[in-house]
Amino acid sequence: MFSVLLPVYFRDSPDDLAACLDSLEAQIRPASEVLIVKDGPLGHALEGVIQSYSARLPISTLELPHNKGLGVALQAGVNKCRFDIIARMDADDICVQDRFKWQVGFLEEHPEIDVLSGTIREFDSDPALWFSERRLPVEHAAIEAFGKLDFTTWTPYARLQGAETECTGGEEGGVTSYLRRLYSGISVR
Repeated sequence: MFSVLLPVYFRDSPDDLAACLDSLEAQIRPASEVLIVKDGPLGHALEGVIQSYSARLPISTLELPHNKGLGVALQAGVNKCRFDIIARMDADDICVQDRFKWQVGFLEEHPEIDVLSGTIREFDSDPALWFSERRLPVEHAAIEAFGKLDFTTWTPYARLQGAETECTGGEEGGVTSYLRRLYSGISVR
């Protein structure tokens, strides 16, 4: 069982959020929980999208009274997620249908891995017409070396273990948290 942590704020596109939720609905291995963190008031259109998917996905929400930024929203969400494996998404992300089959399956088979990321394909409006593909290194030593140049764990990552979990994104903790993890003996893939 696993959670999807999905922060949303007022500037997110309702169409992008719907495409994101469509991709979650199409997963071969569906999430046990989709926790949407509302980072401040969202407006009618975004609220309507969330409401329309609530009967089709295991959505729960956490509402922050004011927009606090990605780092604060993620930390609040991590603290509320019900499962140890947490897959992270942004409101404009679209998952391939087998993302969770592979990522969650890998993490279940490798409990020594703390953070897992993946390849990102960037596109404008049609996911089939991607124009850029970004890949992270896959072995820990290579990730350590890469981390000295680029502190990124791109959004398609999963697993932040229970009590050890700390905010992993945005200005309020992303780089610091990532570096602390990278150089404190956790295993990143």
